[in-house]
Amino acid sequence: MTSPPLQSQVFWLMHRMVALHKLRLQRKTAPLGMFAGQMPLLLYVGRHPGCTQRDIAEALGVSTPSVATSIKRMQKAGMLEKLADEADMRCNKISLTAKAQRVIEAGQRLFDEACAETFAGIAGEELQLLVRLLRRMEENLGGEEFPGMDFFEILGAARQGLAPKGAIGFPGEPGPASTAADPAKKEETKP
Repeated sequence: MTSPPLQSQVFWLMHRMVALHKLRLQRKTAPLGMFAGQMPLLLYVGRHPGCTQRDIAEALGVSTPSVATSIKRMQKAGMLEKLADEADMRCNKISLTAKAQRVIEAGQRLFDEACAETFAGIAGEELQLLVRLLRRMEENLGGEEFPGMDFFEILGAARQGLAPKGAIGFPGEPGPASTAADPAKKEETKP
């Protein structure tokens, strides 16, 4: 059997690396009482205190019932609070607890640990080259439709079947600087 073209090998290796990183991170965060997918929910609520279940579902590109299940689980674990909206009693506003803040901080340390393990033995210059190559690939794939979108916006778009820019995401919050929109930023951006 012939081996796939080099570009296909790169994508398979990237997918394997992301899957292995996810497994490593799940093992590290298990003692925090976290389930897969809960950290993005916590991070979103942390950025948007008082958001609704619908806001979370739209931003993460998942169903509202799925978010409701996660919120109930995380309320029970003492990480989220639901308060009725004073203007609309049918609507609940979601906020983080102090425990959730500690979990996010611990999760960030564990994520940093997993990243250090992932890139062990790789020189800084090699990482800079990898960042440049990945950004170029991101520009190739994102084109004019997705420049400046942050991770959650891209994730939501992917889960919603590539909705056009502005259909989802964090209103009023720009994503990371897009090198596609301003070629001069290619040189400014460092890992």
